[in-house]
Formats: sequence, C-alpha cells, structure tokens
Amino acid sequence: MTLASPTPSPPASPPRPCMTADEFLEFCRNEKHLELVRGAVIQLSPSGIVHNQIESHASDLLKAFVMPRKLGVVWTGDAGFILERDPFTVRSPDLSFVRQERFEPVKHLEGFFPGAPDFAVEILSPTDSLKATEAKAQMYLRTGCSVVWILNPADFTLRIYRVGEAVRVLGLDDEADAEPVLPGFRCPVRDLFGLPSEPQP
Repeated sequence: MTLASPTPSPPASPPRPCMTADEFLEFCRNEKHLELVRGAVIQLSPSGIVHNQIESHASDLLKAFVMPRKLGVVWTGDAGFILERDPFTVRSPDLSFVRQERFEPVKHLEGFFPGAPDFAVEILSPTDSLKATEAKAQMYLRTGCSVVWILNPADFTLRIYRVGEAVRVLGLDDEADAEPVLPGFRCPVRDLFGLPSEPQP
C-alpha cells in the first residue's frame, strides 16, 4: 500500500484587525445597524415596522415609570455599551435602562457607555435567531446586566432572563416585571406589544 503524500496546509491568513471602541464609533458615523463583537464588525439587518412599533410601545411604558421617579435613563437601540475590552465588544440593545447613579458620572461622555446596561430589551425581527439573541442576553448578564427581556412578535411571548435563574416565558395574559432593577414596575405583556385588552365576558 502506497501512502499518499500529505497535502501541504495553505498559509494561514493574517488575523483580521480588531477595532477599538473609539475606532468603531468613528466607523459608525457613516454606517448604521452595526455592532462590534470581539473586535469584528457585525452588520445587523434593518428591523422593520412591527419591530419599531413594539420598541415604541415598550419604550413609552418604561419611560412613564422611570422618568417621573428620576430612576435613570431609557435609551433605544442607538446607544452602544462596551461589554468587553481587548478585544472590544460594543452591543446595542433595542431598549436599555441605566440607573441614575451610573449615568451621572458619564452623562457628558462622547461615545459608548462603559459597561453593560442594568436592564436590556431585545425584540426579535423576522431575520433574528432566538438562539443567537439568547446568547446576546447571556453576554449582557455576564458583563453586569441584571435583567434581560426578549420580546418575540411571532408568538407574542416575553422571555425574562436573570443571573442565576431559569428563563421565564410569559404570554399575553401574564404580567411583566423588571425586578430587581425597577422595583414596583408591572406591565401586562400585551401592552408591550401594543395589543388591546381582551374584552371581559
């Protein structure tokens, strides 16, 4: 039996340059729907009308609770959070909340927030994978976030993730909360999707 000569391995391609958070911020001035994951730029798909309607409903509900109490700030997906460094990861939840005491020291900062939000909300678009979005939720939790919601318009469910706890899956007739970040906040899940209340029998 003749042994075939081993095929030489192709030369290794040079490593892709890793962007810093500042370089990514400058890059984003001309490009939209981007995130930075361990130094690599990720292109996100445009979200669509349904996604933006839900984002608007959820944002209004959170702001109505947060703002009068001066608890902190609520941001939409334009805000970026530096979750990892060396290499850098900058992610942008669809909605996020940061407590006032964390916001005050950086409120005049030009650039991304240095750290994870206290509370993050992701809304699935038709092109989004639940598995990939859950991995993003776990990254938020690993890097300091306390609560993550994933809203799924396809089946009108809300998944709630907390550090060290099993995921809770809620339906339209359930009530959402953001404990322990927003004590006392309660909201029917259907309100987050902008759906009317069921008529009483």
